[in-house]
Amino acid sequence: MKTHRLILAAGLGVAVTLAATGGRPHAQTSETAPAVSVEKKDVMVLDGNTLRLGDRVVTLAGVEAPALRQQCVRDQRVEPCGEQAAQALQKIVDLSVKPVECRLESGGEAVCLVEGRDIGEALVLQGRALSKSDRYVEAEAQAKKGNLGLWSSAWVPPDQWRDGHRMPEEVAARSRAVAGEKKPQQD
Repeated sequence: MKTHRLILAAGLGVAVTLAATGGRPHAQTSETAPAVSVEKKDVMVLDGNTLRLGDRVVTLAGVEAPALRQQCVRDQRVEPCGEQAAQALQKIVDLSVKPVECRLESGGEAVCLVEGRDIGEALVLQGRALSKSDRYVEAEAQAKKGNLGLWSSAWVPPDQWRDGHRMPEEVAARSRAVAGEKKPQQD
């Protein structure tokens, strides 16, 4: 009786795997990263390159977006480039009809696709994220050439921004905002 349950459970596991992979067997080897498919209602954008897929948090592999609170300067105006990157990622997810498909890699990173389109590449092509690897070098070159997103503004590289480096305009804008918050209310 136990043998029959094991065979049935093994058969069910194969059927579930085949259904999840569109009928293609999915071998779990060191060269094949596990895949995750998540309906868009279960995807939450945390910042310009980080997603919560159900209960799992992943960073898009090969890209680096500005930090959520990071600002850039365009035409002598301070703009929220971190929020813009997150909004661009949210728009990609929102416009999808099919589930978000992610291939998990090491270190909590993932290559994610929407309707067969690489999300990281899309963000780099829009100039909303930088290429951190050879994977998106051509996409970054296209965004630079088109003067898109970050490439049409002045900014501090995201890793330096997280280390505390700021543009003078960003510091001045923050100082003005803080000073405005401290002004006494007049009736």
